[in-house]
Amino acid sequence: MTATREICGNLRTPSGQTTFPAGIRSFFGANPGTPTAHPAIQAPITLAPGEIRTIPVNWALVDPPPTTVTIQVAAPGVDPAAITARTFAHIAGAPVTGIPDPTGTSVVLSGAQVAARGGAVTVANPSSVTPLEITVSVTPTA
Repeated sequence: MTATREICGNLRTPSGQTTFPAGIRSFFGANPGTPTAHPAIQAPITLAPGEIRTIPVNWALVDPPPTTVTIQVAAPGVDPAAITARTFAHIAGAPVTGIPDPTGTSVVLSGAQVAARGGAVTVANPSSVTPLEITVSVTPTA
């Protein structure tokens, strides 16, 4: 999991750059069959054992623009601390970690992060044996 944190959480490339170039970032968000989560639609995802998946999140059409946005990753039956340790949001070119909540983890955004109007959330299944069912939702607050 340390390698995942270093690659996905810190967005470091082998060349030492602190963020991946646009072509690589688009690859992470281009998982076939991965829906985009936005305020009107949640994104239910099944992660295979050990799988790491990046889910696009978007709140660009919220009008008026929100002051905060909460990205929630619900993982029923999984210890919230375990899923929080394996979840990173990528917003405005920087990684953002979540905080455990009763159903999984929440990433609360404000300021420049909200102004980005979208990003991605990367989640790693903590189990090497069992699939993981998650639901990603986006909740803007005026």
